[in-house]
Amino acid sequence: MRAIFYADWINLRGSLRVMLLTPAAFLAWALAIGEPIFFCVSLVVMGYLFPNTAFSVEESTGWNRLSLSLPVTRADVVNSRFVMAVLIHAVLAAVGAAFVLVHAVLTDGTPELADHLAELLACAAVAMLLNGVQMAAAFRWGIRKAAYLVMGLIWVPMLACTLLYIGCERLGISLQPLLTALKAWNVTGGLLRAMIALGIAVLTYVLCWRISVQVYQKKEL
Repeated sequence: MRAIFYADWINLRGSLRVMLLTPAAFLAWALAIGEPIFFCVSLVVMGYLFPNTAFSVEESTGWNRLSLSLPVTRADVVNSRFVMAVLIHAVLAAVGAAFVLVHAVLTDGTPELADHLAELLACAAVAMLLNGVQMAAAFRWGIRKAAYLVMGLIWVPMLACTLLYIGCERLGISLQPLLTALKAWNVTGGLLRAMIALGIAVLTYVLCWRISVQVYQKKEL
């Protein structure tokens, strides 16, 4: 797998440089306003951007077919993509954790440290879910359809919640007790729940990885 991983890296290196401007911009924004959560959000953005960029470059250059002319298996191609995504997010998560810790020390924000770490872990979990689902779908149907699928997974729940809120407002049903309960639930044990969410995301990512290997081995290019 080392050969295809290196080839993938060379093929994507130029695009990755541009793509990494996103977390860099979020980091600058977080530093400017003193809110680590804004850098944490960049993990989620990268969870959507990386598969789009990687598969778009692959399809536009024909690398998906050319790579199979190398002495590698289709499983190696899938493994390379999933490993690269994990490494990129691990680096970003490490930078995010370092930023959260330094911010807590410099601003005497130690009491809020657990909350910020929970936000970081929650964003990392969402990023892994986006990565896993989108790459599995891309290996099956191509990146364009996969991107539509992920956009649906993001926007449909948001639209449903918005419509629910508007409907309750018009019917005179107050959602304030529910919102207050959710806020209290988030504050109490937020770090533990974020760790559980990350664990679930990792398991889902591994499942998507295995599905991608099986799908790509049967796919006609």
